[in-house]
Amino acid sequence: MRMIALALLTLSLASAACGRDLATTAEVTASQVQVRRTDDGIRLINSTDRPVAFAVWNTGWLAAFAPCTDTGPDCSRLAPGASVVVPRSQVAGSSPEMEEVIVRWWHVVPDGAGGYRAETVHEVRVPS
Repeated sequence: MRMIALALLTLSLASAACGRDLATTAEVTASQVQVRRTDDGIRLINSTDRPVAFAVWNTGWLAAFAPCTDTGPDCSRLAPGASVVVPRSQVAGSSPEMEEVIVRWWHVVPDGAGGYRAETVHEVRVPS
């Protein structure tokens, strides 16, 4: 009986710790780039002081992801203070069965060798 109680206590403490970490991460991310579902799609608001690059994907879609760092049309950018609504039809891997999307965003910075790289890639999950 003590082993069961100890196992349940350990599981409860581990769950509480994980929940606290996830909540903290979500709050930080939300305060920098706000993401929410709208009737038209997924709205992103850039509350940072620099442009952000971003991608919106169906979480049920299996594909390789690499953050873009170029200035071409395939690398979506959002200016500081700006907002955009990504229509459901433009979500990578969009389908009628899509239940959740993942928004990834990052700052593009010089890499020290004449090119550019992505800083930390942040992720926010949103019910679609």
